[in-house]
Amino acid sequence: MREALKAGGSQNYPEASKWQDPKIGKLLKQYKPVPDRGVVVQPSRIDGAGLGLFANASLPQGSVIQYIGEVQTYAQYKQKKDSNYVLCPNRLMGATDDFLEARSGDVSFCVDSEPWTEQNPARYANNAVDLAQCAKTNAEMCELGDMFYLRTTKDVSAGTELFLDLADGTC
Repeated sequence: MREALKAGGSQNYPEASKWQDPKIGKLLKQYKPVPDRGVVVQPSRIDGAGLGLFANASLPQGSVIQYIGEVQTYAQYKQKKDSNYVLCPNRLMGATDDFLEARSGDVSFCVDSEPWTEQNPARYANNAVDLAQCAKTNAEMCELGDMFYLRTTKDVSAGTELFLDLADGTC
């Protein structure tokens, strides 16, 4: 991702990352890119959730979609860390404000997808918010290096909404 950031900048790194390159695919567990039009964004079946992500075709377990957005510095992450659309590498879980301030100008590899509403379907997958939805989780967020992916955890039939367990204590 560091090379992609140099080539594409903090907002255009997805194209520069060549994430669907077969060489990168070897690094992903059960790498199966979701085909074009393999998912669709439409109203969620969760009351009040807004939009959701649905399988538009059958997706085998291990199907992946890159989660894209603007790469954040530590200072930007500190300001947005409670946002629903910011994902950070596991190494930043529980980072203190002092830690973030000491590195304020450095790239954190946190990704803010809030403004990325086009060509970023993974941002529309909703987190399970109650036990009934926990039983329906069929996807997870995972990271490879400094990049994030939505990955299906089981086979998903066409028309099924993708639900995540973001390990927030709900499920």
